[in-house]
Amino acid sequence: MYAYTDAERAKEEWRHRECAKYLRQQFESQPRGRHRDPAEYYAAGGVPIRAADPMPPAETFQAPPPTAALQREPTQHDKVWKVFEYLDTNKDFRVDSTEWKAGIQACRVPFNEPTIDDLFEKGASSTPDGITSSDWSGFARRYPMLVDCLYYRFVSAHSAEAEIRQADEAAPALTAAVRRAGNDEDQAKRDLEAEMEVVAREADALRDAEGKRGDAEAQHKQRQEGAAAAAKVRGDAQRTVQQQWPEIQRRNAETLQATRELDQAKRRIAEGNDREKRLRQALAELQEDRDRAMQEQAKAEDTLARLKAESQPDPEEELARADKDLVDSQRQEREAAVELTEAAQLAERQRFRRDEAERRANAAQNHADDRARAHEAARKAELANEKKKQQAENIKRLGPGMESEGVYTEAAEKENTYVTEEIKLRQQRDELERRENVLREVHDTFTSPRQAAGSSSPLRDHAYGSPSPPSFGR
Repeated sequence: MYAYTDAERAKEEWRHRECAKYLRQQFESQPRGRHRDPAEYYAAGGVPIRAADPMPPAETFQAPPPTAALQREPTQHDKVWKVFEYLDTNKDFRVDSTEWKAGIQACRVPFNEPTIDDLFEKGASSTPDGITSSDWSGFARRYPMLVDCLYYRFVSAHSAEAEIRQADEAAPALTAAVRRAGNDEDQAKRDLEAEMEVVAREADALRDAEGKRGDAEAQHKQRQEGAAAAAKVRGDAQRTVQQQWPEIQRRNAETLQATRELDQAKRRIAEGNDREKRLRQALAELQEDRDRAMQEQAKAEDTLARLKAESQPDPEEELARADKDLVDSQRQEREAAVELTEAAQLAERQRFRRDEAERRANAAQNHADDRARAHEAARKAELANEKKKQQAENIKRLGPGMESEGVYTEAAEKENTYVTEEIKLRQQRDELERRENVLREVHDTFTSPRQAAGSSSPLRDHAYGSPSPPSFGR
């Protein structure tokens, strides 16, 4: 609770005095029963404020009438006079006992009848007809927590109808927003599922491309190994040719000579056959010559066969085969390199497509999350509006501060406790002040020179609450 300084308290007291004087002048200047509404007073012109009390030393300010509009953050002064305006239902600038009981009961303050009557008697200090504005100012200073409690509960009760109307007006828009948010969330989920299917397809295609790339790499490696082996074989064959070149030349010469002799023998056999056909008469002579030629042929064939059997594989032929194998291996290696490059490019393109699909899927996931959050926010707003309406309906049906029939809210329960404690403390303080006054009177009596000696003790009688007045000597 806010604690006033001395200067602020003096200023508030001055303001209350001026407001009370203004209201009293306005009320007494009009015939009884007319202009019950303060607005009618102002419309009728009213009576100007007469001589005012000197303003306490502080900044210059103008005291507003109690019906002035409240600020956004009401001050304690605004709360005090707003509560008075709420309690004064007939607008006669006086709160009678009926209005006081109705206001306390409407605010659901848990006071019994004696407490309500006792507070009314304390408030109506100047006249038993009701609590005037000047009485109310003093009452509010004595019970600030009670005034705060009445203010916020009056405001809550008066704003319940407006809150219900606002909740009803906002309900269709909130329901439509929830429906739109739900549709957006469902569409976002469908988009996300479609994008996830695309991601799965692209991932499968990427696995296939990676597999083809692996096969191409293995084949290229195999072709490289084959080309390297062919190059080695060719190198070995070339070295063999270089090492055995003289022997190769010799065998080549012998082979050539044997081939020539074989050709000569074949020609002689052919000539002999021709002569045999033409000269049958000289068969006996040529028979011997032919036999010799056949023997020579056999001898030459044996020599050629022996040379071939004795000779190793031809290094030149091996070199030629190695050259051919090397050319084939290099061609196959180039083909494998081209296939590997194509497979790598395909894998990169597929990876890019997979990454793009994942990016779209992430965007769809974020969009779906945003739609889900928007849907949840719309549902919360709708539930908050329904809760606000329910609370306003409870306030309208049960009264401010009530959670259900006979059950206060936690805040209202604490507020009731504070107000009850305030009233108890004020009673204790009043009792202490009463006793202090009694003791002061007794003290003054003892210090008076007219005090007479006697057996009775005024201090004892007052301290023990004797109903008889104190006895003094003559």
